Amino acid sequence: MSDLHAAPKASGAASGEVKLFSDDAGTSDTAHPMKGLHALIKSGTLRADFVLCPGDMTNMASSQALNYVWASLHKIRELMNAKGVWQLSATMTLTLGVMRTTLSRARR
Repeated sequence: MSDLHAAPKASGAASGEVKLFSDDAGTSDTAHPMKGLHALIKSGTLRADFVLCPGDMTNMASSQALNYVWASLHKIRELMNAKGVWQLSATMTLTLGVMRTTLSRARR
């Protein structure tokens, strides 16, 4: 899964900005991506060794959405009996790149 851009409905995000509402528990399996994925996994259709989530987990760094997505990724891992959850956002990738460059220059 990639670039979930989760946020609560009350976040006031522009149309199309949020791909996953993190406070929409009452929605059906066919209308909510996470619920639909859980149902698909339970049907035995999907298998995976790891759950990967590169890209943005939330929209505008919503802490409520981050907690929701992180718990959802671990629930998917549990349902699939996968070995682990891996996540790396673009922000973290950029931060690591800047740190490596800074360390490399400092060693010169």
